[in-house]
Amino acid sequence: MPPRINHDPTKDECPNYEGEDFANVWDLIIAGHQGGDPLTHEAAANYLKEAWQRNQDKKVANWNMQLQADQVAADKKEVQAQQAELQQRKDREKEEAEEK
Repeated sequence: MPPRINHDPTKDECPNYEGEDFANVWDLIIAGHQGGDPLTHEAAANYLKEAWQRNQDKKVANWNMQLQADQVAADKKEVQAQQAELQQRKDREKEEAEEK
């Protein structure tokens, strides 16, 4: 069973990969680029955004599966509680009928 997800990833926002804080990462991406045309800082930032989005999509899918599993478990627990309550009521009615 995968670890429980405690943070709702649907509220996450993509970092600003175009900001200067990521300049060193752009430089690494550009230096490692092996395409015909030179890679720009903007293109490097777009690669980072795309990678973040792919990862984010996986997180959201896992989150949604967890929510669905939680709902199934809650529904099952509710049905079990209702069945137990019904059985208790039947047992009380049977006892009351036997006492008469």
